[in-house]
Formats: sequence, structure tokens, C-alpha cells
Amino acid sequence: MNALSRPWAIRLALVGLVLLFLIVWYRLEASVDGLRDEVKNRQGELAWMEQVPAFSPTDTNKAEFSSLAGHIEETTRQFGLADFIRRIEPEGDTRVSLRLEGAPFGPLLDWVHAVTSRHGLMLDRLAVMEGDTKGTVQADLSLERRD
Repeated sequence: MNALSRPWAIRLALVGLVLLFLIVWYRLEASVDGLRDEVKNRQGELAWMEQVPAFSPTDTNKAEFSSLAGHIEETTRQFGLADFIRRIEPEGDTRVSLRLEGAPFGPLLDWVHAVTSRHGLMLDRLAVMEGDTKGTVQADLSLERRD
């Protein structure tokens, strides 16, 4: 290298390093912003989940839930789904079938999770079809006591 091209080579190398630094910095900043958004979403989900009623069968009055159909009616009411029930058919003392029409999908899933994880019920059958309006479903289910 001659004496005139050496300073240019150094300048070009410095510009390349600065560009490399800026590219890495930009990607890290974008990644951090994405993680911040994820944290905000998770905090929102947590706040929502804390509002969902949680109780176990031991917390409830046994007489109030003496029938499985009564238990289903009460828990659907707690999740805002009672108005969407079109049919409840007890099948003995330990099994019930029900149909919901126009039910909001999210609360339906929350209710199914609650009754299967905290209320001693087991989901035997679930058939879900898209509802008439966005976010709603028609659902046929069978639930059974685990005892």
C-alpha cells in the first residue's frame, strides 16, 4: 500500500465497523422491544386470569351442587355462558350433555378448563363449530364426574 491509500483504507475500515455496530445495535434494540411487548401482553393476560373466578369443589356448598346439571348451570353463569345454553341433558348421576349456541369461544375454553381442572369433571366429548358471528361457536359437550 502506498502512503495515500493507507489513510483511506483505515477510514473505510472504521466506517465498516461503525456500520456493523449500528446493524447489531438495531437488531438488539428490535429484539428488546419485542420482548417488552411480550411482557406487556403476558401482564395483560395475567390481569385477566386473576379476574376469572377460581374455586374448587371443596369450596362450594355440596347441597348447591347436588346435581351435575345444577353444577354446570352455576359454573356457566360464573363465566357468562348461561344465556348460550340451549340444552342440558343429565345422563344418570355422573354424566351430562349440553349444547351451547352463539357462545363466545374464549370464555367457553376458559370454562371447560376450569370445570376439568378445578371442579372434578372430565371432558368426554367436545364438538365445536363456527358460530354465526365472529368469535362465537356452537358447541356440543359431554362432561363426566371423575369420582
